[in-house]
This record gives sequence, structure tokens and C-alpha cells, in this order.
Amino acid sequence: MNPDELKQAWKTVASQQRLTIEPARLLDEVRRNQRHLETTLFWRDVREVGVCLVMVPVWIWLGRNYALPWSWHLGIPALLWIAGFMLADRMRQRRRQPKPGNPLRECVEASLAQVEHQILLLRNVVWWYLLPPGIAMAAFFAQCAWVARDTHWLAELFMVGVVIVAVWILWGVYWLNQRAVRDQLEPRRRELLALRESLGEPTSGDAPVGRTGTGGSSSRGSERGGALWLLLLCIAVLAMAVCSCRPAKPAPAHQDTKPQPTTESLAQDPAVTDVLVRVRQTYDVPAICAAIVTSKGVVAAGVTGVRKRDTEIPATLDDLWHLGSDTKAMTATLAARLVEQNKLKWETSVADVFPDLADKFHPEMKAVTLLHFSRTARVCGRTLTSRATAATT
Repeated sequence: MNPDELKQAWKTVASQQRLTIEPARLLDEVRRNQRHLETTLFWRDVREVGVCLVMVPVWIWLGRNYALPWSWHLGIPALLWIAGFMLADRMRQRRRQPKPGNPLRECVEASLAQVEHQILLLRNVVWWYLLPPGIAMAAFFAQCAWVARDTHWLAELFMVGVVIVAVWILWGVYWLNQRAVRDQLEPRRRELLALRESLGEPTSGDAPVGRTGTGGSSSRGSERGGALWLLLLCIAVLAMAVCSCRPAKPAPAHQDTKPQPTTESLAQDPAVTDVLVRVRQTYDVPAICAAIVTSKGVVAAGVTGVRKRDTEIPATLDDLWHLGSDTKAMTATLAARLVEQNKLKWETSVADVFPDLADKFHPEMKAVTLLHFSRTARVCGRTLTSRATAATT
């Protein structure tokens, strides 16, 4: 037998084997595979939507309980978007499922359309599944890093580590989805395409549902594009975290064009110093310093005395001074303003201001007046009346 006869015999055998396929058994196999895929997709959607809906109240509770920044709550619309997208897509695809009793070719077309739709979803998982939570995490990490930019370097290192873990999780989810497409959906799609081709050419009313022969290259292009965008998102998250953790230069406060005097360049004011000398002699203190400060800065300052009693080292304006009881003078000034407005009097007592609480006061404190509180040097003062003295001792 010559080679041409062998080829003809092989074609004849192949065509006969092709005609011996049982349509009923093949239809049962197609339907069984389709039901298996639908069950897998159903439980996948239940798991994903359920987790998203459960995480929403947990997300809200964490934000309120731990007083997290506003960017934390951006995760709530991201979770709701994922759940809503999957529910809407499932309802949309449910209307396209074939009815029981459809012929073999229609079942193959429906299965092929379902597989290709899942391939399309997983190829573009970056846009509808990873990008919304990725943006929310990027905003949250960037705000946290900005707040902690002036803290210890260990806090910055911890923030960068958390961002790296988040980026690794996003990349892992993307890789798992692409692996499912490559190892499960693409082989199933090729089988359905081959089966549809073996059933013969469709009629004019049966247009093929799905992608053309160039779908492989377009899917690979979509995969590369999704990976590129996910990589750019991860790089952006890392860059924001690293840049925000760098200590920021303090912003210069609003100042007048005229330079403000400091204690280093400010000379003692003779008038202020003369007053301080008399006060120091009166109260016998080692040293005393005073300054007049307005909205324009230090206007005048003076100092007198020694740094330590029984020494000759003079005190200066550049020395460090302990500040205390400053708010008492401010409170007394505010009280004097109220007296000027006739809202209070110097003779007003504590019981007059708080009549509802007067019964709970110590009997001797009820007679203490505003004038007594304004003289913090000696509340039991010798300048007070005998009645007030008796009330405060």
C-alpha cells in the first residue's frame, strides 16, 4: 500500500470514529461539568460576599473603638463595592443560563460563554476586586505614616513592614486568580471550543458565543496589563509609606517681616530692672527676672540678683528660669475685667457665686471673697478685715 492509500485509510477511520460519538452521553457530560462549575462559582460568591458583609460592621467597630483616622473608613465602601459587584454579576449571568432540555450545541455554547466570562473576570480582578481595597489601604497607610513621621525609627520600620505585608497579600490574591485561569478555566475553554467545532458549523442564527481565535493573545495581554497596574499600585503604596515616614521639616510659622528680638540680642531695660531691684529687696529672693511680651514678641526685659544665694555669679537673661503660678495672675486679670463690667464685685463671696453648692462648702470658706483669691501672696492676709481673717485661718 502506497503512502497516499495509507493517508486515505487513516482519514476514513478517523471520520468513522468521529461519527460513533453518542450525543446523549456527551450531553450528560457537558451538563455535569456545567453543574460542577456553577456549584463552585456559587460557593465562591457566597464566601466572598459573606466575608465582605461581615467585615463592614467589624470595620466600623474597629474604627470607633480604637479612634482610627478617617482614612480607615474608606475600607467600608470598598467592601460594599466588592459585595455589590459580585451580586450584580451573578444575577446578570443567572438570566443567561440555558434551560433544561436544550440541545447539545446550546449547552456547549452556554458553558463556553460562562467559562469565558469567568476568565474575563479573573483576568481583570485588579480593577473590580483589588483596586478598591488597595486604594483604601494606600490612603490609610499614607495617613498613618504622615502622623508618625516624627516618631522613632522603629515605628517607621514597623509601618513599612505592614505595607510590605499588605502588598504581598494583594499580589498573592492576583497570582492565585491567574493560576486558576491558567490551570482550570483555559483548559476547559479549549475543550469546549474543540467540542463545538466537532459538532459542525453553526447556522446563521447560531452565532458563536465567546472569543475568537485571537482570544489567547488578548487574554495574555490582559494578564500582563493587570499585573502591570497592580505592580504600579504596590509601588505607589510603598513610596507613600517610605516618603511619609521621612521626618518632615517643620513649616515656618507666620511671622512679621521684622525680626523678633530674643534674649540673646535683647538688652536689659533700665526701667524694668529698677522695678525688679526693689521687688527683690522687698522679698529677699536670690534673683528675679521679668519680661514684657506682646503679640510682636519680647518688648522689654530685665534681671537682677545672683544665680545662687551667697555667691557672686550674677543672673542673666540667658539663664533658665522656672515658671510657675502664671495662670493665677491671668485669672485675677479676668476677674478684674468682670468687676469693671459690674458682673462681679471684689466683695462677692464664693457662696454668692455658687448658691446651689454653698451648703456643701466648709463653713469658714463661705465668707472668702474675690479679693481674697486675687491676693495669692497671703490669702490669710494681714490687710484683710478681722472677719475675713477669721474665715480663712
